[in-house]
Amino acid sequence: MGFEEIISWVADNPYLAAVLIAAILLCLAGIIYLLVRYLTRPLILFLIMNLFVHLLTYVLPRSLPISYTFHDLTTALDRLTPFFPPMSVIYLLAFLQWAVYWILLCRESKDLRSRFLAGEWISKFLCMIVFILYPTTLVRPNITGTGVFDRLTTLVYLIDAPNNLLPSVHCLMSWFCLRGSFRFQNTPKWYFIFNLIFSPLVFLSTIMVRQHVWLDVPTAILAAEAGLILARATHLDTAFAGLENALSRKA
Repeated sequence: MGFEEIISWVADNPYLAAVLIAAILLCLAGIIYLLVRYLTRPLILFLIMNLFVHLLTYVLPRSLPISYTFHDLTTALDRLTPFFPPMSVIYLLAFLQWAVYWILLCRESKDLRSRFLAGEWISKFLCMIVFILYPTTLVRPNITGTGVFDRLTTLVYLIDAPNNLLPSVHCLMSWFCLRGSFRFQNTPKWYFIFNLIFSPLVFLSTIMVRQHVWLDVPTAILAAEAGLILARATHLDTAFAGLENALSRKA
């Protein structure tokens, strides 16, 4: 991420930047309200830890003093898939999807919450290993259009470098959202229907804005499922539940 390039983008797109900032602030206000209204301090601490792990998944492989050899896994299917800048909206809205999922997950039973959080941490650890041992990249198109969606896609390119691609953490998180909605008991039916539609759109958006290749999608799903299996096999989910109990007693 180039900070100067982002500032330059904001200067070149002041009205679009203002709309995005307003939308982000509105979403943050809603998220803070839900956190205060529905979650206890130990659960909020868990979410902060979860966010740290999420960021570490991206940052750590890029920070290591390693000279990487990047591999391009672009296939004929990727070349046949059209570049479609309007899908950048779906790509960006995925961040809000994840935030809502994390909050709703904290309202579920302790066993379910512990298994999914532990599974998410393990799956992201698996992603980090792949990012380090087999780093991938792709060649993104030069954006020459000046429409709103072209400008949004340019912003996506500025904030998200074309590496750390296989597996796609974007797809992994949206798969957790969909997977969780199958199991949630304290959420309305529309939430399941929404994820059933929106998560595949997120998968497609990663390809159509040229942030990922098709192979990044199934490997993300495999990483998520492996994380959930290992969470139970290693009893890390039980450790999460125990940690939550300890935090609750101190709160």
